This record gives sequence, structure tokens and C-alpha cells, in this order.
Amino acid sequence: MTEKILGFLAALGAIFALVFRARAAEERAEKAEQTADRSQAITRNYERINTARARLREQHAKEDAAYAEAQKAGRRDHFTGRY
Repeated sequence: MTEKILGFLAALGAIFALVFRARAAEERAEKAEQTADRSQAITRNYERINTARARLREQHAKEDAAYAEAQKAGRRDHFTGRY
């Protein structure tokens, strides 16, 4: 009788261990997924920032080239006197 009770308790303990291990594995997987999502969001944000910086550099280079060309040609703005 005692052996049956001990066997039942051992089986019950094994079942609980399996359930808790499964839950822990699910939580670890969920945390890993959240971490991956965060890292992807950070990467996208940096890509947007770098793209905006590149556009600004390109725009400034075009403006500088246009200014240098206007200065070479001697064209000034009628109202401000600037090149």
C-alpha cells in the first residue's frame, strides 16, 4: 500500500516537473522572441537615422555645389545680394 502511494506521488511529481519545465521553456522562448523583436526595431530605427543622415549629406553637397557654381558665375540674388 505504501509503495503504491509512493509510486503515485513519484508519478505526480514527475508530471508536475514536466509541466513546470514546459512552462519555463515557453517563457524562455517568449523572452527570446521579445528580445529579437526589440533588436529588429532598434536596427530599423538606426537604418532610418542613417538614411536620413545620408540624404542630408547629399542635399548639403548639392547646395554647396550650386553655391560654388553661382559664385563662380557671379550670379547674386537680386534681393539679398547673396550668391
